[in-house]
Amino acid sequence: MSASTLLLRRSWVRAASTAVPRRAWSSTSSSSSSSSSSSTTTAAAAGATAAAALLYLASTNSDSHQNYSSSSVSSCAASKSTPQTLYVTGSESGRGFRETVVGVPKEVPLPGPASQIDSVSFGPAWAAVAKNGNVYLCTGLGEGGASGGMTTTSTTLHEAKGGWFGAGEAVVQVACGRDVIHGRTSEGEVLYWTRVPSEGNEEEGGGQSGAAAAAAAAAAAAATAASSQPRFRGPYKYSSWQTNSSSSKKRPAPVTHIDAGPGHAIFVLSNGEVYGVGTNDDGRLGLGQQQDEGKNKQKKNFFSSPIAMKLSPLGKRIISAACGGTHTLLLDEEGGAWSCGADPWYQLAQGETWKVTKDRPDAIYWEPKKIRAFEDVHVGAIAAGGNHSLFSVVVEEGGYWMEKGNFGKTAKTPARVVEVWASGFGQFGQLGDRVYVHLSVAKQIKELGLLTFPEVRLPVPVLGCGENHSAALLVEPSVKANSSGGPPSKEIELIYKPRVYVWGHNLGGQCGTGKAGNVAKPVLLVVPGGGSEGGKEGGRVEGVVCGYDYTGFVVRVEEGGKEGEGRGDGK
Repeated sequence: MSASTLLLRRSWVRAASTAVPRRAWSSTSSSSSSSSSSSTTTAAAAGATAAAALLYLASTNSDSHQNYSSSSVSSCAASKSTPQTLYVTGSESGRGFRETVVGVPKEVPLPGPASQIDSVSFGPAWAAVAKNGNVYLCTGLGEGGASGGMTTTSTTLHEAKGGWFGAGEAVVQVACGRDVIHGRTSEGEVLYWTRVPSEGNEEEGGGQSGAAAAAAAAAAAAATAASSQPRFRGPYKYSSWQTNSSSSKKRPAPVTHIDAGPGHAIFVLSNGEVYGVGTNDDGRLGLGQQQDEGKNKQKKNFFSSPIAMKLSPLGKRIISAACGGTHTLLLDEEGGAWSCGADPWYQLAQGETWKVTKDRPDAIYWEPKKIRAFEDVHVGAIAAGGNHSLFSVVVEEGGYWMEKGNFGKTAKTPARVVEVWASGFGQFGQLGDRVYVHLSVAKQIKELGLLTFPEVRLPVPVLGCGENHSAALLVEPSVKANSSGGPPSKEIELIYKPRVYVWGHNLGGQCGTGKAGNVAKPVLLVVPGGGSEGGKEGGRVEGVVCGYDYTGFVVRVEEGGKEGEGRGDGK
């Protein structure tokens, strides 16, 4: 962290009055600029050149929300001509609890020439990648550790112009659950693939000895390894879409965003409605309290076809969703955040005071409820982990630089505040609070606060949540404060660059720091990549995604020269 950053973090504070009027601005306007002033030129330059991918992600608010198991990042580039590659760190789900893995980001070879990566999503031991309308299944992630190379195998799961069922349907977003992979097509359709159960391969020695026995053992080991690789069958389409009172074979509207947890998936439609599939044992589908079907019959808590979420209390159009281990987050068009599902570790950020042992079975919200902590701010992005949640928060003129002057006087300059907040389970440092505590009310992560001039419209941070680790991708200016703690001079040329921060559980190499041990606060990570293999600056990261015990980085492939920078005139 630079000296100016340290100075800034010590010197700026949020405005004393928290009753900042909510502006009825859409998520698109949060990262767009229409003024013709020179300050607007600065913002446009920052968004369009330094982080065009982030600008797109923040403005759509439909594909930038990562979660526990799917953690998809979508449309990572501003144009189809931008070639990208994928770097991954981490290990198979749960491995970090059995043995320590030292991880660093390693490149994952993908089929075909370098091109835009539309979406990435992680399962427990694999990744699904959408590229050029196709879907690829990548296995063997994380093998080789910090010193060895990635031994990933990539196979084609879906071809945009192949197969009788999916012919011509280009997949632009993927979301992985424990046993199901969902895909959203460019036409707003939902496809899905189901995992084929693994079959044991037992080989008998048959009394063999010597070389024959060794060969048989090697063959058996190879067969076992092959059988352990995940295989999927599909694609399929849902035959009906249900409301609480009826069902229809026709999808009500095009699907604009999908997300998935280990046991459920959520689909956001263009009309603002939300549908879900999978288990609802703990209210994660937001259907309301389900009634028993009859005497001695259990209530129906698993839905194999999409069913409408109960949104009547909201009265808002939903634009995005994030699925956690047992909970769901929603984002509405006005920047409001909602949550439902299990809340034993306060992952819903509702401010409850459950006793995490005694009251755990009853810590459930059966339908979405608004998160009051964000009543007077704008939430621009959401992410859900195993038992924790992250929120990108923007406050218009909600803070100020405090510049120390002569005779103890202090000058205050209004600023636009961009922050990352966290709530929920914090035992492994995934909340970034340094003290490993659980938070029932979302709290700002100090290292990720950023001040900008009110007219500079930098994109909101892109977030990622794994099972017990977190990541964020921010666009930061080269100068954050002057030597006295005030705003940077408008006469200097500012450089805007995307920066990746990681924190939380790291015993499986999830954070990619190259060191063993959990990370209690966000640390800056240099990701290799690009034509120069990164060097000191690293590759230009245009997307970050977490899932289970993996973290992925979408990196621009540079043809030469210094890694991409965005410049603004600072005025």
